[in-house]
Amino acid sequence: MLKARNTQEWNIVKFDSQGRTILTGIFNSGTAPGINDRSAMQVNVNSQGKNWKTRISVGNGYTADTYPKTWLTTLALTYFDDYNFPNGNPYPYAGIEVSNMTRGFATGSKVNVLGTTNMLWTVNYYNEDGRVVKTFKQHYKGNTLVAGNYDEVTNTYDFTGAVLSTTRSHKVGGSEALK
Repeated sequence: MLKARNTQEWNIVKFDSQGRTILTGIFNSGTAPGINDRSAMQVNVNSQGKNWKTRISVGNGYTADTYPKTWLTTLALTYFDDYNFPNGNPYPYAGIEVSNMTRGFATGSKVNVLGTTNMLWTVNYYNEDGRVVKTFKQHYKGNTLVAGNYDEVTNTYDFTGAVLSTTRSHKVGGSEALK
């Protein structure tokens, strides 16, 4: 069943200065269905000052200086290079195997729970060889957004980089529910 729309909705993808996808979402153009507004949007894109977004410490963590500057729904956000997320890191971790050399790596992301404004976090920690050693992935148990509901995945590697073990701990309210 298709939902009738009063205006046109467009999928948007925004990038950082390195060409990495940092945001996906849905933009409502305000134009009635059946009217071709692509050329008008192209003029707006061509006239913008720059074609990428920059990290900041407020809001969603990125500047709003590329077209479109506002949109209907954010579907996903990705953060690179460090753990300085807007409003803080929900899953800080400082194990001895974790490296601070994270330039170029996806350190965190938020994904929309469709039909809501809730965003679920994933935070990745890397070793000195650039391998993921710890991941915290928030889950949506009971249709509620709770920071204490997450899966903690730990990877260990041998000297060649092959995975020796992966352990997943399912936490509810911050307490281990399954291992």
